[in-house]
Amino acid sequence: MSGPKVSIYELRAAEKALFYEQRKVANQITACEQRILNSLKTLSTELDNVLKLISEGEAHCQNKNRSLDVGDIKAQIEQIQAFVKDLTSEYQNINNKYAVDKTGYISLAHSMIVERKNKLKDFTELEDSIGNRIRETRGLRGKVLDAILEVDESIRNELIDQMLGGFSLDITKVKRKIEAKSVETESEVNQEEVAKKLSEISRKIYDALENVIEEIGSVDNLSPSLKAKLKQLQEKSVEITSVDFLENYYAISVVPFVKEAVEYSKLRNDYDILYGRYARLCEEAGIAATALDCSEAGLSLLREQIERIERENAECMKREYINNAIEEAMIEMGYNLVGHREAVKKTGKRIKHELYQFEEGTGVDVTYGENGQITMELGGFDNEDRVPNASEAGKLTEDMHKFCGEYAALERVLEKKGVERKNVSMMPAKEEFAQIINTNEYELVKGVQVFQVRKEKKNELKENQVQ
Repeated sequence: MSGPKVSIYELRAAEKALFYEQRKVANQITACEQRILNSLKTLSTELDNVLKLISEGEAHCQNKNRSLDVGDIKAQIEQIQAFVKDLTSEYQNINNKYAVDKTGYISLAHSMIVERKNKLKDFTELEDSIGNRIRETRGLRGKVLDAILEVDESIRNELIDQMLGGFSLDITKVKRKIEAKSVETESEVNQEEVAKKLSEISRKIYDALENVIEEIGSVDNLSPSLKAKLKQLQEKSVEITSVDFLENYYAISVVPFVKEAVEYSKLRNDYDILYGRYARLCEEAGIAATALDCSEAGLSLLREQIERIERENAECMKREYINNAIEEAMIEMGYNLVGHREAVKKTGKRIKHELYQFEEGTGVDVTYGENGQITMELGGFDNEDRVPNASEAGKLTEDMHKFCGEYAALERVLEKKGVERKNVSMMPAKEEFAQIINTNEYELVKGVQVFQVRKEKKNELKENQVQ
């Protein structure tokens, strides 16, 4: 027999495995969703870049009284733009199609794991479709440049120079330097051969830098140090008029730069996706996201922060599921919820209380602590804070004994829901633990009657109800 009970509840092994399985899939869905949003944004940007390139190419060609044949490319762009609308709608449809849990916890129903896995499958297929459209759009940019090349190489070079923020290699400047160089000891044939080789190497450098923009989308996506390297590379390249020197410069400086820029582009993409996920988790948790560097160290820290927040979220969701199971079990056993309240401790922790009717004039206060500790205390109802008198304490002690048997039945109901008690602290059913519950401290959802004991130890209800 016992008085107030302080318990810690946990999911059983099978339910815990199911919980973490569902949580894992839920995290995968969130990550995939973030990649989809980033990819849709990238696709939109790529389309804008191609359209801008076409517009500028047509304007340059028109200035030279030439026309640019890009009709087929424009038709392909219109198709992709239509696909973008369809892909965006599909993203919304997938979100609306599948069932979701009650906010704050994960259901352990088998149907929900099926829903989640199907949703992840649909999101993955959508992500692949968007990726295909991005690659297709980037291919169109190359086709536009090829079409411009057929009209005039200088126009193509000028437009690539604009795409690279003015940092591309000006081949025409290289050619002028070669032509201006006078080497009296060399024959005209040798000079032409040197000029041809220098032009070929310059073209390799030019194409390598073009590949950079193909990968990163914009020079603005480079880190400050890579921007500085790109500018230095451009300035140095146009000064070299030695075939061997320029060939070595290409191998030693240009190729490593391109590799570094491409690697940074991939890092930047991973960073943007992870930071978006991190910022979203922070927003949901009501905390401020910390600015982090786009670097390997920054990525590592992002992963740690995401893992920490998701671990905390998982624990909160597990506790919410257990709390919800207790609420359902109380109602299934016939205890009507009559009120609730929330208390805030000095530490800032919020403690939830729920008040259930036990008998006429008495009830059970269930307190949900943030650490998973759940306390159940039986008491008599009144509309003020006071200590029960001797007769009331005696009657409440009898009810404590009665509730002890009900508590054992409650645990059996919880076991069917996959919740088991890990430990319990039960105070003895003594008059010293009898208490009066001040219902004015609760937000009542239905009226209750004040607890009163007659001399013959029978419950007597006051005429006035506590509202």
